[in-house]
Amino acid sequence: MGVYALKLNGQYYVGSSTNIDRRVAKHLTELKANKHVNPKLQQAYKLYGEPEVLLLQESKVAETEYLRDREQHYMDKYNSVRRGYNTINANGGPLRERTYEENQIIKAFLLIGTKPETDICLETGITPKML
Repeated sequence: MGVYALKLNGQYYVGSSTNIDRRVAKHLTELKANKHVNPKLQQAYKLYGEPEVLLLQESKVAETEYLRDREQHYMDKYNSVRRGYNTINANGGPLRERTYEENQIIKAFLLIGTKPETDICLETGITPKML
């Protein structure tokens, strides 16, 4: 389980699943049958053929919220909504970019346990109380 990407022509579709092999196989079956629900991904498949499948992050945590957070992280990293093949955000809601403050909070959360709290606060601008 974890986060995966389908890469076509240098652009990405990012997804997450508790069973990546099964989910990727479903994507490929739907693309080959010209029945994928994502029109951007289907069009890219028609133009560029078989996607490269990438494992972006393996996870031992099966919690949907955690997987979706990591999926959104990679969607942001690869700009897979504006320049890639994702059409909705990881939670299925309307597309919106995270604010700078939201990104700093996420960055601080990911740094916990890897650096001293004072360094995290200096790097992200997050207060010790927020940590």
